[in-house]
Amino acid sequence: MRWGCARDGDDIVNILFAPAHYLLDGVSGGSEYGWAYGIINTLSTQSDLRLFVVTGMVRSDKRLPANVTLIRLGGSPTLKFSSSYRLAFVGRYYLAAQRILHQHRIDVIHHIGPFGYGTTFNLLPLLGATRRIPFVIGPLQVPHTMQGGEEQTFSQEDVRSGPTASDAAREQLSAALIRAGRPILHGLSTRTLRDSDYLVAVNKQARDLYASVTPNIPAVVIPPGVDTNRFGQVSALDRDRGNRDGDSGVDILYVGWLFVRKGLDLVIAAMARLVPRYPSLRLHIIGDGPQRGALEVLVARSNLGPNVIFEGVVENAALATRYAHADIFVSMSYSESFGQTLIEGMISGLPVVSARNMGSNEIIEDGETGYLVEPGNVAMLVERLDTLISRPDLRVSLGQRARDVVRRRYNWTTIGEQYHDVYREAVRRRARVMR
Repeated sequence: MRWGCARDGDDIVNILFAPAHYLLDGVSGGSEYGWAYGIINTLSTQSDLRLFVVTGMVRSDKRLPANVTLIRLGGSPTLKFSSSYRLAFVGRYYLAAQRILHQHRIDVIHHIGPFGYGTTFNLLPLLGATRRIPFVIGPLQVPHTMQGGEEQTFSQEDVRSGPTASDAAREQLSAALIRAGRPILHGLSTRTLRDSDYLVAVNKQARDLYASVTPNIPAVVIPPGVDTNRFGQVSALDRDRGNRDGDSGVDILYVGWLFVRKGLDLVIAAMARLVPRYPSLRLHIIGDGPQRGALEVLVARSNLGPNVIFEGVVENAALATRYAHADIFVSMSYSESFGQTLIEGMISGLPVVSARNMGSNEIIEDGETGYLVEPGNVAMLVERLDTLISRPDLRVSLGQRARDVVRRRYNWTTIGEQYHDVYREAVRRRARVMR
């Protein structure tokens, strides 16, 4: 067994990602699965690093470099990761990681995800595998259930066809076992956090939450990134955006799941007040979810049929084009752990109008890159949208500043460097502890 870690922070060579989530997703982008892929893909550009990646599945349109060793544990092609799958995954990635630890000298172990406070644990630190190896966890978020929002418990495939009876029965049994064992899970989750050397959070509020549980463990903020090349090539459209006003037609865009907590009923209510003044105004809703039927009824009752377009799920390859041809991005979500679609809109040169929540508060600079609206306040939303609809020059200037902010703060190259710095500090911290 090749226990041990780098002597100091400057000679890190081998990094073990265990786990790197249920899915390593280099295709869909803006999700926890995409964040995992972004971290690993970025670090893989450092040829002096060797990365061992334990994950469920991999979805990518290109091969990762030769310095990345992938260990696929298998999963569901429909991305239905049930409670029983999640419980089994813990044991399976532990065994796979132990095999790597026996074969290679690992300098750092990084638990990318999943990690839900009070429900997720990692057997590697709990069973002593990280006693001499620095252990990092992140990116950590504040769960929606701790923000007053509902939790996503289904997949895109569930929206289309619904779970089968046998799937539902297994899920109910697994969920019941998890509920019964919640005090044990909470204890294991807390111990996993306290056995770490460094925590990485997506924003300050998440950092503060986890720091309250582990006051002696360093915690830093490193946000997820966005593909600035894919979403950022829209400068040629800025002139067109600057020429469109309320009379010639303005396109407002929403991208995301259709949940109650997303507040789309508020956006439709705002449209009902704005369309009489701007008959050519359009709202494009990209995504699907359990509230779609209710929202379609609301649109029909508000006589907004021609002005509100439900586009459903749009393939990832076409999503950047949808952003590029919009004028304003809107989100009235009551709770967001981060706000990936906000930065996608911003890098596409769009001013963003968003409800204040944990995700938007640290992303949008009110009045500089977009507007923050009080949650549930339709009148304030109407006022902000009206301002942007009637002032094309303001839309362009806010959008340009938004793009500049994202290029500085949320590009994967910078984020990769920040993670590498965390690994160095974790190694140094562990070396001090072991002296």
